[in-house]
Amino acid sequence: MSLKALHLIFISLAIILSFGFSYWAFYIATKDFFIFGILGSLFSIFLIIYGFWFLRKLKDVSYL
Repeated sequence: MSLKALHLIFISLAIILSFGFSYWAFYIATKDFFIFGILGSLFSIFLIIYGFWFLRKLKDVSYL
């Protein structure tokens, strides 16, 4: 497994975990955690943008 593939796996897991944290902060936790839900959502959006930037930057590198 290449570093590119491993990096994409970690980015994907981080996106899933941050969306899950945002869901928890918005719907399950008390209202005191609302700011954490906003921060988690912003971090998720940043990770998605970073993932596309990473793919575009290393489009010539193989996954193997």
